[in-house]
Amino acid sequence: QNEAQSYPEAYKSQTQWIANNKATENIVFATHLGDIVNTATDTIQWANADTAMDYLDTGSVAYSVGPGNHDIGTGSLYETYFGVTRFSGMSWYGGHYGDNNYNNYSLFSASGLDFILINLQYDPTTDMLDWADARLREYSNRRGIVVSHRILNLDNSWSNEGIFTALKDNANLFLMLCGH
Repeated sequence: QNEAQSYPEAYKSQTQWIANNKATENIVFATHLGDIVNTATDTIQWANADTAMDYLDTGSVAYSVGPGNHDIGTGSLYETYFGVTRFSGMSWYGGHYGDNNYNNYSLFSASGLDFILINLQYDPTTDMLDWADARLREYSNRRGIVVSHRILNLDNSWSNEGIFTALKDNANLFLMLCGH
């Protein structure tokens, strides 16, 4: 969020590095942990994030995003910059829940393993967790990764244990990532 607001050159440098090192570092997929911007209604911040993430697009890097608490709310521009239309047609993009891209999933393979990565919005509802559970069951032959902005606190205590509780019975779920 701070890069989009105050350090757009650093943000671009990070995503450019990923694109430039895709082959040498065997980068097959990247995901954003949320808080793409600091202010959900700030067009300049979203444009900065869009420009930075464009490096992944032009570098043919498969990636996903999910919103953090700073990305959503009244007047949010998340869907304008990172909505379904940005990802539909991408070979790795599996789909989304509901009528926006706040919750989405991607399919990719690396080193002979197949993965499903599910991005969940900040504080997903029970219906959204049921959707994620159904995706993990639908793709039970793929190793499952769940990404949501708020799962753990800095001291490794739970910030949102409900995500883990709702999805932990899926044998293919092996990794959860969070930001905040």
